[in-house]
Amino acid sequence: MNHKGIAVLVYDKAEERRPLWLRMLLSYGFAPSMMDNYAEFVKMVATRKYPLVACVVANIEEALTLKVFRERVEFRYIQIVLILEDARQETVLELIKMGFYNLLTLDQIGNPLIDKMTALTEHLAGAKERRQHVRVQIMAYENARVVLTLSNQRKVTSIVKNLSLGGLQISFRDRVFVRFSVGEVFRSSLVVFKDMDFTTDLEVVAVHNKGLQLKFVNLSEEQNNKVAALIYERLYFGF
Repeated sequence: MNHKGIAVLVYDKAEERRPLWLRMLLSYGFAPSMMDNYAEFVKMVATRKYPLVACVVANIEEALTLKVFRERVEFRYIQIVLILEDARQETVLELIKMGFYNLLTLDQIGNPLIDKMTALTEHLAGAKERRQHVRVQIMAYENARVVLTLSNQRKVTSIVKNLSLGGLQISFRDRVFVRFSVGEVFRSSLVVFKDMDFTTDLEVVAVHNKGLQLKFVNLSEEQNNKVAALIYERLYFGF
């Protein structure tokens, strides 16, 4: 498969693995640049010359340096793949909460890594990704619901279509005779999904046909952890 020389920036401090990176990426048509100095690697990411980045990280502290590239809109199109030396569940959950979701382990440097990078080139070929957090699809049969509390205290039940750490998209089974507006906040609305249920404020960020895109407002640490664990289950079941 030819990826037309897509530039890939790679950081790996292990000298013995660098020839493997080069052979593997070149054979699939990528144009790799190898880095062995982490500070210089971060500077090169900041130049925005590399739409695809791979980094072997030993701990959360190293990943924290890259967090800015998920927080700032102008960098979010850069697809960052983290290869974890520490792949414990609590580590993965913290990385998901930071906005990282292209996560692999050291033993996946090979076909799984190439499959991941190949999938990410689809983002690069089309619209540039601007979301900070990954969205996971929720199936209708799972009966995930949000009960909105309107300003007049009326309760309206909706179906969850997708979910991220930032918020969720909902739809209504039946027509709701309510005019929604961007910026409107629903106080103390109930989110129910499997063993997870909590109340939170939700802000309208977009109005769709028969549905809304909502942003979580001031989730507690406990609520944030619950959402992260659900996303972890979806993305990395059997990780």
